[in-house]
Amino acid sequence: MKNKTKITILLLLMIAVGCSKKNDDAPIIESDAKELLTVSFNSQANPDVQGSVNGTVSQETKTAIVMVPIGTVLTSLTPTLTLSNKASYSPQGPQDFTNNVTYTITAENGSTATYVISVSEIQSSESQLLGFTLLKISNDINENLVGTVHDDTKSVRLITSAMTDVTLLSPTLEVSEGASYTPEGLQDFSEPVTYTVTAADGSTTEYMVNIRTERDLLIAISEANPQNTLEWNYNEQDIDDWNDVDLTEDGYVEYLHLDENLSIVPDEIGYFRKLKELDLDDNVNLTELPKTIGLLTNLKYMELDNNKLKELPQEFGQLTSLEDLDLNENLFTEFPEALIQLPNLIDLDISDNFLTKLPSEIKQMTALRELKLSNNKFEDFPDAVFQLENLEILDYEENQLKVLPQQIGALENLKILDLSDNLLTKLPAELQLLEGLQYLYLSRNDFEIIPEVVFSLSLLIKLTMNDNSISKISSDITSLIFLFELQMKNNLIKEIPGELDSMQNLLNLYITGNQIEKLPEELCPPTYITTLIKDDSTVCPN
Repeated sequence: MKNKTKITILLLLMIAVGCSKKNDDAPIIESDAKELLTVSFNSQANPDVQGSVNGTVSQETKTAIVMVPIGTVLTSLTPTLTLSNKASYSPQGPQDFTNNVTYTITAENGSTATYVISVSEIQSSESQLLGFTLLKISNDINENLVGTVHDDTKSVRLITSAMTDVTLLSPTLEVSEGASYTPEGLQDFSEPVTYTVTAADGSTTEYMVNIRTERDLLIAISEANPQNTLEWNYNEQDIDDWNDVDLTEDGYVEYLHLDENLSIVPDEIGYFRKLKELDLDDNVNLTELPKTIGLLTNLKYMELDNNKLKELPQEFGQLTSLEDLDLNENLFTEFPEALIQLPNLIDLDISDNFLTKLPSEIKQMTALRELKLSNNKFEDFPDAVFQLENLEILDYEENQLKVLPQQIGALENLKILDLSDNLLTKLPAELQLLEGLQYLYLSRNDFEIIPEVVFSLSLLIKLTMNDNSISKISSDITSLIFLFELQMKNNLIKEIPGELDSMQNLLNLYITGNQIEKLPEELCPPTYITTLIKDDSTVCPN
């Protein structure tokens, strides 16, 4: 039994040794795979490339094509190649792809294949007109002029001075990268000129370029209002000779007065880029302004009084240089929101309208120094006014005001306060906080006495209290040592204090329409008063 087992083991060992010897003698088969599978350029190996750019490989033609963004530098690009298993390639590292580059792919078994890699910039389809300029160096003009490109309407607007010869201009155009344009060189812009911008891929876009002089703009305004009485003579080439038109030294309109029966203000009004003062008052049929009014970013003074405006376009808030605005005698029922956006507005007159309140946002108008609100429809004094801490002049005439709020004391910088033509009978003690107040107008109210708080206004220069029911001028008036003028006409005063003669700065005294029979002896003649306006029946004592 033991012998059989030994024989079996011996046979198995002989078989194992025989098999091992056969495997050692078998040949090794190496791969002949040598395909270029993918080609790409990534930003890690190529800082000039954004992200990763993949190409397409054709095994049939042994070629690869990669399209890179326009502007990519082709002279030094390092590709990332994916090959068949165990294959390699050459050349390696950065290559100049200005021309095609041939790559050799070597299989594991040493056999090779060649692939030609072609890199090209993507042909852009962008055919946009980015800029249109008239350069001083290329044209007979005093300064470089930049046109406004409207890509939505594929048009360009450029306004030049009335003295410019538009029949011979050479513009400079900026177009999309890789694009070109026609026509080039000198052009006659007496009529609109069409420019064609051609993209790198051949696609095109047309732009209509319209160059106009400010003389053209004035004519357009006139012709939009056939009933106007501007009396401009179109035969006069120099518009500086036209009525109510003033020019800057370089020939641009600086001042324009259009109060001659206009009912329409066309878009052209917004194209006077150097306009500083615009008067559009007394056009009683004018009901609206164009949105282009907001383009007048150099405008400082504007008069729109005595029209029929009910609102202002939101673009009005773009008039960032505007300092003085007159809106009185219109049809505003609400305070125009656009005004709140005017950072440099100093003087605002919105009297004689139909306002019932002011928005709290008015506090943002920190530059405001003068505010006129007379003859509106306020039911109560608008608290928003008290937030205008820099206010120096406040006109609140003709508003049926019965009680002046105590918050008036918050306007510590106030110098002029006009409360005439209201229903006031007294003033709050807080008025004494207006230590810098110099002019106080209280005529045509219901005062029976001069309010005691008035005598604490030590810097007061002028006090008017005409047309009230005041029966006496208190000798306390002498505390107003800087008082220059006192108006007390049409009251119930029977006598005036002789102490007035001690007021060295009081030069003007108005007391007509009272019941004063005799002047005090001190005023016969007065020592300092130079203008004494009285009734003929008011005489000096014998």
